[in-house]
Amino acid sequence: PAPALSDSATRLMAALAADPRLLAVTGQPARLDRPSLRGSVHTRGLPDLGLWGLDDPVGGEARFTARFEGPRGRVEVRYAGRTVTGGRWAAERLDLRPLPS
Repeated sequence: PAPALSDSATRLMAALAADPRLLAVTGQPARLDRPSLRGSVHTRGLPDLGLWGLDDPVGGEARFTARFEGPRGRVEVRYAGRTVTGGRWAAERLDLRPLPS
């Protein structure tokens, strides 16, 4: 089985699954095809920051490809980005490639 995603990575995947460009291809709801995730999602800081109610600090980095699917189709996502203030992810690159059903 694939390793669990961190809270920050889970928030990133949820944000991608709600992106209007992605939903235009997949329809709603879109979901991550977890085994297709290739690359890395790293956050900076102590692993127990969540215990103190703190978001992941600035400096996290992600570079990966993954497939998302929904009732209307599938799409491959190429993503590169980093965390910004408040632990939010900001994309430096977001490419979507529709896949045959």
